[in-house]
Amino acid sequence: MEQKSFKPNTMMFPMPVLMISTYDEENNPDVMMAAWGTLEDTDCILLELTKDHKTSKNILAKKCFTVSFADSEHIVGCDYCGIASGNNVKEKIAKSGLKLEKSKLLDAPILVDLPVTLECKLDRIDETDGDFVVYGKVISVSVREDCLDEKNRLDVDKCHFVTFSTADNTYRAVGKTVAKAFSAGLKLR
Repeated sequence: MEQKSFKPNTMMFPMPVLMISTYDEENNPDVMMAAWGTLEDTDCILLELTKDHKTSKNILAKKCFTVSFADSEHIVGCDYCGIASGNNVKEKIAKSGLKLEKSKLLDAPILVDLPVTLECKLDRIDETDGDFVVYGKVISVSVREDCLDEKNRLDVDKCHFVTFSTADNTYRAVGKTVAKAFSAGLKLR
């Protein structure tokens, strides 16, 4: 089948729907949505943010943050946290309906409604042209108990994770299992 070419753009799929939670210097919580994030190593994540986000300022001040993965049940509140700026909207979290709890390990909030949260210490920031590339050292992973299977492992089907489609600006449900990783291709050996 023939391929169609496009100009360079952000048509990367799937994109995560990440919720970054921080406290400011007065311990006021802030939550923002971001899709530009990935693993940098087994215990390090990378987020690309702009310098003017309240979250960026909070990360610089507190040297820590949490990253939660959005789910379909809370997508309206999560999306609102991506639309409303913590620089301008003081009651953003209350309006979102999302619940926060202080991490027991670092000075950052956890979105307790969401299935999985990475608790991160700031490792470093690379700054270029007003953008921040934030590297976070993952010190703990929190998982809601109802998202675990009988062997205490993460059950992705119970999490109802969503992904962001840059092609049509929609959130998509993460779907069913299609094959076993590192096994499906063995039949071609």
